[in-house]
Amino acid sequence: MKRKGFFLVLEGIDGSGTTTIGRMLESELKSKGINAHYTFEPTFGPVGSLIKNILSRRVVMNSGDRKELFDQKSVALLFAADRLDHIKNEIEPLLGKGFVVISDRYKYSSYAYQSLFAKESWVYEINRFAIDPDLLLFLDVDIKTGLKRVGIRGNVKEIYEKADLLRKVRKNYLRDIRKYRYARIIDAGKMLDEVYLEARSLLFERLIEYGFKVQVN
Repeated sequence: MKRKGFFLVLEGIDGSGTTTIGRMLESELKSKGINAHYTFEPTFGPVGSLIKNILSRRVVMNSGDRKELFDQKSVALLFAADRLDHIKNEIEPLLGKGFVVISDRYKYSSYAYQSLFAKESWVYEINRFAIDPDLLLFLDVDIKTGLKRVGIRGNVKEIYEKADLLRKVRKNYLRDIRKYRYARIIDAGKMLDEVYLEARSLLFERLIEYGFKVQVN
């Protein structure tokens, strides 16, 4: 049974452009008179805010005289908890109102990142209540380009923004993405306009299938 609204998820390694593409899609949909909402994970909720602090190394756990980064299995549980809150209090209510909800990262990020530190089957299990999207777009970019973009962005470097780790993350993403009939892979190493047009085309095509009145041009 199709939802009243439409749920789009954008995924990719750091620097793949999910935020830029997500914002651009939201803006165009709104300009066409379609109710659209851009959101992201981790959220600005209480759990999501803690995750952001952990990722930017602002939270550590004391271990005797040493300070260590927060336990990664605990981080995986926090992501799952933040996600369920995100679904219940933001995503599902808007879908029920007929919105196109665009999520910048979702459960597939946990599969790709957290399964590096915990058993893959366990990461899937703690996210089993997360609903599936109607369309999943994976913005694929090589590690060198992704890290270069992160550097240009000028934000605080996060704990996952390391070349060796991101290679494994990308491998995990590609392992999973191909499993899903609702997933598509986009070469995000191209110029921004090209990436956007491909994402736009895939989204609009699916929206039309779902009964949304979208003018392609």
